[in-house]
Amino acid sequence: MNLETRLEELAAEYAAGRLDEAELARRQETLLREAVSEGRADGVQSTVGGLTVGAETDPQVPPLWREQELEALETGMAIGPAERRVRLLHDLSGRKRIWLARIVMPASKSGNGKDGDFRAIKLFLPAGFLSGPRESGRDERALRADLIGLRAYLTKVKARVEQAAKLAHPNIAGIEGWRHGADGWAFAEMEYIDHRQGRTFGQLLREQDQNGLPWETVLQWLSPVAAALDYARREHRLPHQHLDADMVFSSDQGEIKLLGFGLATEPREPRSVLFSAGLFSTGGSVGEVTSEGAVESVAADIAFRRDVYALALLVYQALAG
Repeated sequence: MNLETRLEELAAEYAAGRLDEAELARRQETLLREAVSEGRADGVQSTVGGLTVGAETDPQVPPLWREQELEALETGMAIGPAERRVRLLHDLSGRKRIWLARIVMPASKSGNGKDGDFRAIKLFLPAGFLSGPRESGRDERALRADLIGLRAYLTKVKARVEQAAKLAHPNIAGIEGWRHGADGWAFAEMEYIDHRQGRTFGQLLREQDQNGLPWETVLQWLSPVAAALDYARREHRLPHQHLDADMVFSSDQGEIKLLGFGLATEPREPRSVLFSAGLFSTGGSVGEVTSEGAVESVAADIAFRRDVYALALLVYQALAG
């Protein structure tokens, strides 16, 4: 059984709830370490961001996913698999990681919507591959190990996104699915939330400054969040893990949506009231992770407790000001 198949099987077990995140990470690391030590990585090929890496005929494996690759993205480009392409309309994050897009090829069984519908997409690029050009004399085996690690990363993120796509709750912003076409760009397609037609809980708290909110207002905002978290835990065993005030959105009509399920918990990229320096973020777009740094995987039960703790912190901050 080849390495890629084994990684996909691990992702399937994780998505089915038979493995927690810590065990998934441990088994992936074991597989990758064995692959590198046994030389099984020598035949691996992949296309990432339009760049072929790991080809056997090329002794100088080129760098993986540098900032230059992101710079190739621009308004008007169409990306994604042939059956579900989207056209980039506007960079929502300012870092070319999250875009407003429009469906241009809707004939996919894995997503809803019709030609012309708006979506938000998040590109998944590991932080470790955005540090610029690699040193020219780097050992080829080390570069191939990076490629295998990249595949393991994408396998894990794909499992998360596909699990989040199963969520169906009125207070959870919808995830349409995982997209990864021949052009190499891997992204999640999600419901587009227009921030001009509402505001986040974080914006409300910043407007209040040091003044606490009435209990009725806190209930109006956060009771739907509690219901959404409870549904995801009971029905899908899926924790949020990066809950903060800017992940809670209210439309002008008062509809509450919890954003970011399955999107922002990435290796090296935590952002939440539990991992960031402050309680609340001060910017960014839907589902974006802005802080960098390593974070260890946690077992599912601990992740659920963190969600509860994060929600309690939001309640306290809202009442205390």
